[in-house]
Amino acid sequence: MRLRSVLAAAAMSAAVLPPLLAAPAHAAAGDFTVTGSFANLSGNLKWVNGYRFELPRMTLRDTVCDDKSVYWYLTVDMGWTSEWSNKARWAEEGCGTENSWTGIHLERTIPIHSLRFWICRDDWGADTCEKADYLNPHAD
Repeated sequence: MRLRSVLAAAAMSAAVLPPLLAAPAHAAAGDFTVTGSFANLSGNLKWVNGYRFELPRMTLRDTVCDDKSVYWYLTVDMGWTSEWSNKARWAEEGCGTENSWTGIHLERTIPIHSLRFWICRDDWGADTCEKADYLNPHAD
């Protein structure tokens, strides 16, 4: 009984919460930072054309002093037909530390419309993630 009451209360609470707003999409390229409540991801985005992007350097910084690791990954949106995600890249050393990666790039045979950068905290159960979208100025 207690479980049902908790589930019913949770469902009612979720129904009255305002819907989450989509993150605004950023255009163009260059240096950027995705600032989250537990980590920051910074780097340089270069759109080569409508089919290729490069990330010469990416840095993830854990900004919260807790026992949870942070990671980032990106999702590539290629319109109606498909989406692709890269592997997660982790910063597991703790508070105030950062890890960097170089030479990340992707070239596809269909246009890349946008990139979505995710920064996540490794929580027990479902991870907490925050995102930022970047539009390809060369996309059709």
